[in-house]
Amino acid sequence: MFHIFEDSHSDLWISTRSAHVGEFDLARWSRQNRNVPDVLRRPTVPSAKSVSAFAEDKNGDLWVGFCRAV
Repeated sequence: MFHIFEDSHSDLWISTRSAHVGEFDLARWSRQNRNVPDVLRRPTVPSAKSVSAFAEDKNGDLWVGFCRAV
C-alpha cells in the first residue's frame, strides 16, 4: 500500500506501488458491500505514475494526484 483515503461514504481508496517498475494500482474497498471490487484501471490514469494524494469536493467527487515512479 502507498496511500489510503476514506471518502464521505466511508469507502477506502487504496493506491499501491510495487518494487517493480510500472506496477501501480488503485482499488476501492466498499464498506457497504464489504469487498474490494476489481482493481480500477482507467485509460485516463497516467502510466508510470501512482496515486499519491486524494481529496473529495463538496459534491462528493473524488480528486486524485499522481507522483512519478522513481
